[in-house]
Amino acid sequence: MGRLGFLGLGIMGYPMACNLLRGGHQVAVWSHTPAKAQRLAAEEGGVFCATPRQVAAQAECLFLCVGDTRMSESTLLGPEGVIAGAAPELIVADASTISPSRSREFGRRLAEHGVRFLDAPCTGSKLGAEASTLTFMVGGEQATGLTQQMFQAALSAGLGEEDMCSTIKLLEGLADTEVRAS
Repeated sequence: MGRLGFLGLGIMGYPMACNLLRGGHQVAVWSHTPAKAQRLAAEEGGVFCATPRQVAAQAECLFLCVGDTRMSESTLLGPEGVIAGAAPELIVADASTISPSRSREFGRRLAEHGVRFLDAPCTGSKLGAEASTLTFMVGGEQATGLTQQMFQAALSAGLGEEDMCSTIKLLEGLADTEVRAS
């Protein structure tokens, strides 16, 4: 597999990045909390990066798993974001649960720079991330063999337009809330 990047080392991102590293992959890592990325790099052999821009400059494919739409936007499109360091043909898979319309906008803006964007929210929470049993809903026109390798530990369900998968993820969460409320 090619050079990977992982942005966002929170509840789900940290174990997801660990699994990639333990699988023998070269992974550049970044977190809003630098100590998390430094610890992961030291303990699991990742490459610490101080900014998303640095991760993008080192990766052929990268995952993004951050807390909300605003964080996704700044990580992807900010002055030190992915867009500032991305080479053409970089593949970005956003596994964050974010606004469907903003996901589409992020994909369009990245495409203007030759970056291939996949809307890739996942289900399975922390336990699924730790056990490599997450289910990804992957949307975008640029599904490739390398992309499939990125999701090797998970079941990918469906391919569609970028915002469709974020919509499905949000609807799944809403349905789960309705079932628990009844």
